[in-house]
Amino acid sequence: MIVTIYIDESGTHGSPVVILGGWVGRLGQWVPFDRKWNRLLKQNGLTYFHSKEMRHSENEFAGWSLPKKRAFMAEAGALAIKNLSFGFSISLHLADFKKFYIGQERLKGVAIDSPYGICFRHCVGIVPKLAIDRFKDRALDINFVLESGHPNLPNAEAIFHEVKAFKEPTAEVAQIMETLNTITRGDKKKFPGLQAADVNAYSAFQYETRDNDLELISLPNDSTIDEARKIQKVPIFHLPMTSDVLTQYREFILQTLEGRRLRREATIARRAERGGQDA
Repeated sequence: MIVTIYIDESGTHGSPVVILGGWVGRLGQWVPFDRKWNRLLKQNGLTYFHSKEMRHSENEFAGWSLPKKRAFMAEAGALAIKNLSFGFSISLHLADFKKFYIGQERLKGVAIDSPYGICFRHCVGIVPKLAIDRFKDRALDINFVLESGHPNLPNAEAIFHEVKAFKEPTAEVAQIMETLNTITRGDKKKFPGLQAADVNAYSAFQYETRDNDLELISLPNDSTIDEARKIQKVPIFHLPMTSDVLTQYREFILQTLEGRRLRREATIARRAERGGQDA
């Protein structure tokens, strides 16, 4: 089964919180969704949706009142809920990122993810598991589509390929690796899935910053798909990067560094032993 995950970001330009929002659907869901989304845009006099332009009433959103914006967001969210499999948002407060991931002593000798990067890494570790749970025993080919042009996009692509090539994975990680197919870039103006992901990212940003109440319903990340679907047929998972989550990622880096140190010491010991034998 071909599954596509469209992802967009919010709050990556000087905001105290970073958001990734997205929608997950089968190929057979995205095709009719695209058609219905374009119809929704046309009905509202739009050629595409961009949350930043809507927020500032720019370009095609010039003159839009707050009630009109709310009505569009509600209709856009309802369209995704009626036609796709599930949605998600990942939130990261930069103060937590600095305190629990970067820490007082900055780690050396290993790549440190950016706020955008750590959110995407969390996405790759969590969302495919939700898809596996949602589609049960079906073999999945999961494709990620991100908006082209974002400065951190190469970081996300590197993380995706790093996870695909992970050595000696746990059983859970191996299950995720088997599903990962491709990561591609897309023009938001041409991909309704990216525009719908923007709706999720923007709604989650409003929720996190309490700027206003333009938001979608979300469910806690400890819900299983089956539990969530009892509450909402097409659930939207809220996946916050808590202090515990960030600490786990930092500990993984520390373990990686310790593993490198032990391998280095073992190599030096073997060389010393061979040198003694030759003497």
